[in-house]
Amino acid sequence: MGKEKRKTNIIETAVSLFRGIIRFLTHDIWEIGDRNLSKTKALTFNLLRKIILSIKGFVKSELMARSTSLSFRTVLALVPVLALIIAVGRGFGMSERVNEVIEDSLSGQSELIPYITGFIDNYLEQMSGGVVIGIGVVFLLWTVISTFQEIEANFNKIWNVEKSRSFFHQFTTYIALIVLVPVLISLASGFSIYVNNRMNSVLGELYSPLNNLFMRILPFFFYWLLFTLLYLVVPNTKVKFVHALFAGIICGTAFQLFQYLYINGQINLSRYNTVYGAFAAIPLFFFWLQISWLIVLYGAELSFVSQNLKDKYYEYDKDKISRRFMDFVLILTTKIIISRFEENMPPVSAEYIANKSNLPIRLINDSVKILLSLNIIVEIIDDNNNHTYMPAFDINKISVATILDRVEKSGKENYGIKRDGNYNTMWEMIKEIKDKTSADSKDLLIKDI
Repeated sequence: MGKEKRKTNIIETAVSLFRGIIRFLTHDIWEIGDRNLSKTKALTFNLLRKIILSIKGFVKSELMARSTSLSFRTVLALVPVLALIIAVGRGFGMSERVNEVIEDSLSGQSELIPYITGFIDNYLEQMSGGVVIGIGVVFLLWTVISTFQEIEANFNKIWNVEKSRSFFHQFTTYIALIVLVPVLISLASGFSIYVNNRMNSVLGELYSPLNNLFMRILPFFFYWLLFTLLYLVVPNTKVKFVHALFAGIICGTAFQLFQYLYINGQINLSRYNTVYGAFAAIPLFFFWLQISWLIVLYGAELSFVSQNLKDKYYEYDKDKISRRFMDFVLILTTKIIISRFEENMPPVSAEYIANKSNLPIRLINDSVKILLSLNIIVEIIDDNNNHTYMPAFDINKISVATILDRVEKSGKENYGIKRDGNYNTMWEMIKEIKDKTSADSKDLLIKDI
C-alpha cells in the first residue's frame, strides 16, 4: 500500500512539474520583465524566448515545404555551381584544395561523389571550346543566379522584405561570392597550416593532443562563419552582426552535428542498402539536402526573432487581427510617418514605428506593405541597405478617407455574381454606406489627428 501511494505521489509530482514548465514557457516567461532579473537570468530567459518564437515561426512559415523546394533547386544547380567554383579555383591555381574541400563537404555522400565529380568534369569539358563556351557560360551563370535568387526570396519572406535586390546587384553580389569561395578556402587552408606550425614550435610535446582538439573545433568554426555570412548577407535588409552570429553558431553547430550523425548513421543502414542497392544513395542524398536546408532556414528565422524580440514579435497572430484594428494600424503607421516628415526629420524605419507604437514588428511590416501598395507612402533604401519610409504625396491631401477608400477599393470586385434584382440593390446599398463613411472622414487629415 505504501509503495503504491509513493508511486502515485511521484506521478502527481511529475505531472505538476510538467504543467508548471508548460505554463512557464507559454505564459510566465512573457510576463516577467527583464528589469527585475539579473543579467544572467535575463540572458537565459531571452534565449528561451528566441528558441520558442523561432520554433513557432518555423511552423507558421511552412519551412518544411520551402526546404523541399530548395532541395529540388539544389539538385538542379549543384553541378553548375560546383563547376563554376572549381573553374574559378583553377584560375587562381587552387583547384586541388577546392576539390578537397568539396569532397569533404560531401563526405556523407561517398557513393555519389564519383558521379558528381564526373559530371563536373564533363560539364567543364563541354564548356571549353567553340560557340558552346558562350552558351554554356550564360546557362551556368543563369543557373547560379537563379538558385541564389530562390534562396534570397525565402530569406526575404522570413524577414518580411517585399523587394529583392536589383538584378545587377544580385549578379555582382552572387558572382563575387562565387569568386571569393576558392580564395577563402585557400586562406583557411593556409591559416590552418600556419597555426599547426606555430603550435608545433611553441608547444612541443603538448602539440599532438592540442592539435587533435584544434582539428575537431576547426570544422565548427568554419560552419559558424559560413552560416553567419549567410544570415548577414542574403536577406535584402540590414541584419545586425550579433544576431547573425547568434543564429550562425547555433545552426552551424547543428549542421556539423547532423553531418556527424548522418555519416555514422549510414553504417546502420545495411538493410536499406540491401533493398535499394546502389540507388540507396539517391534518397539518402535528398534526405540530407532536406534536413540541411531546414537547418539553414531555421537559422534565418532565429536571426529574425533575435533581432526583433524587443519589438513584441510574439504578440502578433495575423489570422486573429480584426479588419477594424488593421485599419487603425494603417492610420497609426501613416500618422507616425507624417509626423516625422512634418518635423523635417529623416524618414522612419519599421523598427522605429514598432517601438513608437508598441506594436509587433510583423504587424507593422504588414501595414507598411499595404500602404506601399496603396501609394500612401514610398520606400527609401540608403547605401547601408536601411529601409525607411516617407509620405508619397502632399500630406495636406492624405486624409483618413484617403486610406480607408483605397483599402476598400483595392483588389478585384467582378467575380461574376449576378447583379440583378435583389443582388444589385444590395450591392448599391453597400457602396452607398461605404461612400457615406468615406465622405464623413474626407476632411479629417492624418496630420491633424
